[in-house]
Order: sequence, then C-alpha cells, then structure tokens
Amino acid sequence: MDDDLERAIALSLQDSQARPRSPPIVIDDDDEDDDEPEDDETKFQNELQRAIEASKADSAERKADSNAASVSQTPHVSRTPEPPAAAMNDLQIAPAPGASGFLSERAKLEKERLERQRKRRREQGQQSEEEEEGNTSEPSAKRPRPTPPVQAPPAASSDVSRAVRSTSSSEEYFWEGAYRPIATKHAVPRKDGKPTFKLSQIIGDKSTLAFAILSSYALDAEWTYSFFDRDTPVIIVQQTKDGDATIRNWLPNWIRATPFLRNGYGCMHMKFMLLFYKTGRLRVYIPTANLVPYDYRDVENFAWLQDIPRRPANKPEPKKNPEDFPSMLQRVLEALNIKAALQAMIVQDHPNLALQSLADLRRLWDWSQVKVHLVASLAGKHEGWPAVLQTGHPRLMKVVRNMGLAVEARDGREVEVECQGSSIGRCTSVWINEMHLSMRGQSAQAWLDMSKKRREAVLLPPVKIVFPTRATVDATAWGVNGGGTIFCRRATWEAKNFPRSLFFDSRSTGGPVLMHTKMMLALIKDKKTIASSSRSKASGSKSTASKPGASSSKVKAGSRRVKAASSSSGSSTQDDSDSDPEIELVHPAIGWVYVGSHNFTQSAWGTLSGSGFNPVLNITNYELGVVFPIKDEAALRGVEVWERPPRRYGKEDDPWIQEECPLFQN
Repeated sequence: MDDDLERAIALSLQDSQARPRSPPIVIDDDDEDDDEPEDDETKFQNELQRAIEASKADSAERKADSNAASVSQTPHVSRTPEPPAAAMNDLQIAPAPGASGFLSERAKLEKERLERQRKRRREQGQQSEEEEEGNTSEPSAKRPRPTPPVQAPPAASSDVSRAVRSTSSSEEYFWEGAYRPIATKHAVPRKDGKPTFKLSQIIGDKSTLAFAILSSYALDAEWTYSFFDRDTPVIIVQQTKDGDATIRNWLPNWIRATPFLRNGYGCMHMKFMLLFYKTGRLRVYIPTANLVPYDYRDVENFAWLQDIPRRPANKPEPKKNPEDFPSMLQRVLEALNIKAALQAMIVQDHPNLALQSLADLRRLWDWSQVKVHLVASLAGKHEGWPAVLQTGHPRLMKVVRNMGLAVEARDGREVEVECQGSSIGRCTSVWINEMHLSMRGQSAQAWLDMSKKRREAVLLPPVKIVFPTRATVDATAWGVNGGGTIFCRRATWEAKNFPRSLFFDSRSTGGPVLMHTKMMLALIKDKKTIASSSRSKASGSKSTASKPGASSSKVKAGSRRVKAASSSSGSSTQDDSDSDPEIELVHPAIGWVYVGSHNFTQSAWGTLSGSGFNPVLNITNYELGVVFPIKDEAALRGVEVWERPPRRYGKEDDPWIQEECPLFQN
C-alpha cells in the first residue's frame, strides 16, 4: 500500500486546473501492480518532505514561543514522571521522525514492500484481486483526478434525524445520530434533495479538537494532515507490508497503528473516525469513503455519525453489555492495536490525552442515545459459537435477531436484500445462501450440518447485487475516466456458476456519479410479492426448493415479542432455547440497513466451515459498519440512494470491467 500512498500524495500536488478528461483515476493492488520505478519513490519522498518540514518549522516556532513564555513567567517547569518499566514492555515504537529519519524509513519500507510483493506473486501464481479488497482487490489508493476539490454547499433540506445547530457557530451536533450521502462534485445539489456531509463539516473547527483516532484503507497523507492542527495528537490505523501488529511514530504528533494480518494476507479496510473535542464531546463517524480527496469529491459515498456527550458525574455507568456499541467498539480498537498506540502516545508527549484507556469509552461517555448496532469483521480464524457470533456475517445475524427482525423460513415471508458495492469478488451459490441466512437472522447451525451436495442444490435467495454496467459508467460525468474505483474482473464474471442472474444496474439518485457506497438494504416482504424471476432466472427453475436453516429458528419477525439469539456464553453451540432473553418491539420495522466498509464479498463477511456443534469462521479483512432498522416507508426513502427498483441486467449488458478499458491497461 505504500506505493499507492506515494502516488496519491504526488498526484494530489499536481496542477489542479487540468480538465476532466485528463488521465483516468487508477486503482492499484499490491499483489497485482508492476514494480514502481525507484525515481517515483524519490519523488514521493520529496513531496512528503514538504509537509514534514513545514510542520517542523511551525512546531519549532511554537516551541520557541512557549519556552520564552515559560522562562519569563514560570521558573519551575514540572516534568511528567517516567512510567514504570512494566508499562513499556509491550511497546515497540520507533523514535519520533525527523525529516531525514522519516524519509529513510519510508525508503526502507518501500524496498521491503516491493520484495515482499515479488515473493508473494511467485508463490500465489494466479491469485489476484478477484477476492476483492481482502485479497486486496479494492483500491489500495485512489489516484485523485488533478482537478480542484469542490465543496458542496450546505443542504437546505432537513436531515433524517434531528440535528442541533450550535448557537455560537455554524456547526451542527447530531446527538441522535444521522446518516447522509457525502457531498459529490457532480451532484451538487443532489437530484433527490437529500442533505449531505462534507469532511470539513464532519471534523469542524480543527482548533477545537483534542485528539483523534482515524482508520482508512487508502490514505492521502498530506491532504488528511491538513484537516488537523499540527499539535493535535492523532492515531491513524492502516496496514503494514507484512501484516505485523506494530505502532510507529509517523508524522509529528501522529502514531500509526497496524493490526495483525495472517501472512500479510488480506487488508485493513475499516473506515472510521473518533473525534475527541476539547469540550468533552466525542463524535463517532463511520463512512464508506477512504481518506483521499477523490472519495470526497468525485464518487458518491455514504456515512453515519453521532455525537456522544460526556457522562454527567451524577449519572451512574450502565451495566456492561458485551453486545452494546461501546463494548463492540472497544473490541474493534483492541483488535486494531489501538491499546498499545494509546499507551505510547501518553508516555511520549501527551500525558493528558482525552482518552487514557479504551475502557474509558464506556466509563466517561454516555452512549444511551446510540440506537444503531456496530458490526465488525475481524481478520482471522474464529472457532466456536461464542467467538463466531462476535464478528463477520454471524454478527450481522445476531444483530438482526436482536432487532426483532429475524424471519422464519416457513412463516410466509422472506427477506429481499439489495447489496450496493464497489467491488465484486468470487462467490458461489453456497456462500450467498450462507450469507442470506444471516440476513434473515437465522442460525447456520443446521446449514453447516447439511452435506456439501445438498447445500449446492439450494436455489439462490432473493438477493440483488447492485453494480454498474459499462453503459452506466460511460454515462456518468467522468465517463470511463472515473471507473478506476469500481472492480469486477472478466475471469470472475465468466466463472462457472457465478451468479450473473443476481446483477442489477447501479444508478445514483443524486446525479451522474458512480457509487463507492457500500450498503445493504433488506426488506421483509410476503413471499408472494417477491418476483419469482429473482429465483427462477438465477436457478433455471420456479421451484423454491428447500430453504437453508429452515429448522433452526423459532423467531417470527414483526411479532410483539420475539426471542433473541443466545450469546452462546457457557455453551458449545448457538441455539434458540426458551431461556433466551426476549426483545420487546415497540415499533416493528419493515427491514434494516447496513452501511460501512463491507462489500458483498467473502473476504469482507467471512465464510463458515466446521459443524453446527463447532463452527469455524474465516475472515480475510478488517471491516466496520453499522446496522439500523427501517421503521416505515418514510425512513426507507431516507436511505434510498440508488434508483429503485434497480434494473436487472439485460442480454446486452456487461458489468464495468476496468481491465478491459484501454485507459487502464497501462
């Protein structure tokens, strides 16, 4: 990914007045890229050095001013006591970077990365990005088009949830949460009238920030750095060349944390921000966009955010719930190696950091108004129901059940799901049915005990994969030049048994832009209202055949009182016993929405194996998103950002395949 970062930074500094039909936006994959010339690395270092030297000069000036003030006003300067040796045992962190040391380290990392790339390509042969971002098929970085960033004007329409505007500034606070598309250059204002977010609006006045934790798959370092004061401590989560869990001083007052990836395989694909303000407010922001200008300017993305107030001193801390938002968030941050990064940040230069430990997230902030559910994929092998239910698509299944929206296979209803994404990976009918079980809130226990032959015979479920055709890409404002962030390979598309019948065209309701949005829209419908063609065309038969997991649940969605899935604590299997906790439904919903970093791929959501007694879940990527119910048609309209119902691919339609476009063949 380092060479992608190189190109993102170098190209972002090019002439910003170039015309739209200039060189196309290109996505590169570490496992697929040709080796970059060494002079490009030198060019990257020179460009990055500008930001570092400017920061050093500014910091030196501030330090000089501070020292002068200290000498004249404070004769005794206290120093932070050294931490005990035990506190530093697990901290392996490089020295703070001066310009030369930082750039030398970058050169060393680039050399090692290229060598690892060659080795992996020799070992893996034909292995490529068909596994999507997890094999790393989604963009390691997006090459920003050399046009000036365009900020969308504030939308006049109201948000889907109440926003409070500060009386002292134009900043909005979202105490009850909000979800919106991200402003896009060629959809201002949006045709559908929906309000939008801008990154400058998300972060707000940078002088009010006390601390930030960021995560992004692709990153334009200089561009991102410009949104923060140089004195603001920041932890940035990315991935390393070899998959080791590390922490490293990266930029002045910035520490880079990297999570563990087995054999360096897969990717850290999470996108989020935790913004801690000097007033005590915490803003949680989970978008589908990477921290590159292109994602906030030229393609459409979507985001959820919520402001979390500090817990009043007289308000007791709630009883710990391992499935609530702060618990799940803490688990995610631990997996990303944030705990060690926090310790390093505090020990080095920031003893009064706004967040002193991950446990403080629950203790110091009031999460009572957060109504969405956090769903994460944590890369690795997870064995046994207690571990399996915490991550990947089984976690989605648990959330659907906890919302009271599980659907029994034989209760006359079905869950129809539209999956909008930017990358298509290899998948089979077996995996799609496995995934659909979780979308229906059904345990895979019975499914895992079915023979492979029986699972392969199950017909495709009512799933619509929303992905642009070549004609749709041509018709957007950027045309094929903008198609470098959308992935499908010819070998994937033409593979035997690939579910081509499930594909529907992706057209934004905002304007002539391509969508990088990753969203699943699930609606509970009577089976009679679902077009039979969804299955008959996918399977060659009008028969519904047997449904996977038909005997594994007692839950009826939409009922006043439903059973929640067992947390599996103290049990070897996940089941629906009469002792399960009950969920009281005040307002039965018509479906649910997922939005986040997950594409509809095996690498993102994981694949199950093993048995119903002892399941095994393998996940390639780190992913993060939120799930919330759709209560009625008005709420549904609030999240509809592509034309619905989507148009099924016709005989003349082909998906957008970047590798077949001459602009991307070099």
